[in-house]
Amino acid sequence: MQETTMDNLFDCRRSWDLLLLLGTLLVYSQTAWCASHNHSPANQQSQTQSLTDTATSQRADTPLYSCPMHPEETSQQPGRCSICGMFLVGQELADGHEKTQHIMHADPVQNDSAMHNDHQHHTPAQTYVCPMHPEETSQQPGRCSLCGMFLVEQGKHDNPMHHGSGMQSEPKQHETGMHMMKQPSAASNDVKPAAMNHAMSNGMLMPAKPKAKRFWETSRSQQTNNDHPHRNKDDSLLEIAKRPQRSPNQKTEASHSHNGSTYICPMHPQITSKDADASCPICGMDLVLKSSALQQDGEPQVFLPSNVIQNMGIRTALAKHGSIKKSLKTQGIVTADDERIHNIHPRTGGWIERLYPITEGDRVERKEELVDFYSPWINQVQLEFITALEEYDLISYDPTRKTELDAKVDSLRNRLRLLNVTPMELMRIEKSRKVLSTIQIKAPQGGWITDLSVTEGTYVEPYQAMFTIVDLSEVWIMVDIFEHQAPWVRKGQEVEITTATAPGRVWAGKIDFIYPEVNPKTRTLRARIEVSNPDEALLLNMFVQVDLSHSSGNNHAVTVPRESIIVTGEREIIVKSLGKGHFQPEEVTSGIWGDDRVEILAGIEDGDEIVVSGQFLIDSESNIQSSLLRMSE
Repeated sequence: MQETTMDNLFDCRRSWDLLLLLGTLLVYSQTAWCASHNHSPANQQSQTQSLTDTATSQRADTPLYSCPMHPEETSQQPGRCSICGMFLVGQELADGHEKTQHIMHADPVQNDSAMHNDHQHHTPAQTYVCPMHPEETSQQPGRCSLCGMFLVEQGKHDNPMHHGSGMQSEPKQHETGMHMMKQPSAASNDVKPAAMNHAMSNGMLMPAKPKAKRFWETSRSQQTNNDHPHRNKDDSLLEIAKRPQRSPNQKTEASHSHNGSTYICPMHPQITSKDADASCPICGMDLVLKSSALQQDGEPQVFLPSNVIQNMGIRTALAKHGSIKKSLKTQGIVTADDERIHNIHPRTGGWIERLYPITEGDRVERKEELVDFYSPWINQVQLEFITALEEYDLISYDPTRKTELDAKVDSLRNRLRLLNVTPMELMRIEKSRKVLSTIQIKAPQGGWITDLSVTEGTYVEPYQAMFTIVDLSEVWIMVDIFEHQAPWVRKGQEVEITTATAPGRVWAGKIDFIYPEVNPKTRTLRARIEVSNPDEALLLNMFVQVDLSHSSGNNHAVTVPRESIIVTGEREIIVKSLGKGHFQPEEVTSGIWGDDRVEILAGIEDGDEIVVSGQFLIDSESNIQSSLLRMSE
């Protein structure tokens, strides 16, 4: 029994000696390895402190906020740019990560403690901001107190309406609400694999990043308004009080009042729910009643950030009161004034004994001889007139017969006058008491002979015109006007006439008459213009250019630029600017269209800001959202 006990003690002592020997060998081997690699504890601690100081100085030198349009405007705190007034956005610390990654790849084992110290003491506070309301910021993830959208990490999101504006997104992006959230870049992701590999090689476990809990995984009843004041600590109590908040009682009443109704997201109409307290899983906004969303403002609104507005070249103008000017130009034809056209007919049948040397196209003056005309019926009347004159001379002593003969002589004299016998020829007949074989036909007015249908020896009847004389001292110009141009033409309107035969010369005219019919073939109205032509430079059937410049005269009409109206064939659309990048199409009713402005009868008020360039893309985006609303029905 004693021998067995002694053997056991000897075996235990030998085991302890072996363990002590192994420990001594391990200590000597570690000391030798550190000496060969120059890794003394003091040196390792100094290098770790150096790396920590370098990372800290790099983070301290990097500005936290800068202006997107003016990068030289930087600040350590959120605010606005002093040049353009835009909100300062947070900058990514990509440069600092690249430098840290370079140092870690140089010596992974040496930087293990430095990286651990950096994560422990120098982790910068993250800032979260609302994509729709940049002034809403917080140090913790949450929701915007104004619109209910999810707060995103500042400096890691693109333009809020990047998806809605139709711009091409970068690779490795996913849609989160109305944002296009960037995936972490390679520069920022290279640090974690290196650190993880080193940690795994040394048998250490890296702390896992806590998984963010989605908003829709948490019930709405667990969210209270107590978190709202902490989202933006810089807001005053007055600004916080102005934010719309609903109490739990109000939410319960609203859900009961619209029981069985459908609720949709204002920004994503494809999201629907029967729960009045539900929120959009994409952007986090509160769902609204479907009927109110469809009837709220007509066409859906479109939001564009400032850089997209500049890239699209969007320009705006104001709707204002004023008259509309219209310059209407058309062609006209010179015609004769009907009141200045004279057709010369014989008063009785007869023959042309002599034709004076005139031809068609000649100009004649007033009372100029044209032909010598012989008519037996005129000669018969002359003979009766001479006989009455002789009887009057024989019975001049009888007062009763004298009165009767006076009446007879006057009747025959008037009869000769009506047969185109001139007063001079009547005096010759009375004086000579002889019958004139022919009488002269003279021009009743000066003008141009446009029609000559007789020659010497021709027999003519009273219905046959021998000459046509036209006076061109005043002419008419006939113009054809299309039906849509009729509102710009009125009687008494002043016009200007030009012609290629007299460059630089302008005739002033006035619309004298508008014919009350439309040509069934050309679908045009005809208007008549009176023009004074004293030198007869405007000739018959000449083509002229007519300028019908006119103003509407209504200074109280609301007018907009002509290019601002989108004509779809059935509707007329104007895109209204609501300010701060928000736009909304409005259907309007137009009146008369001028050269550069259009009268608006309904849809736009005086002082409204409207889009005059780039409105087609905005209207297309609104149509897409409107189609989604109709599909959601």
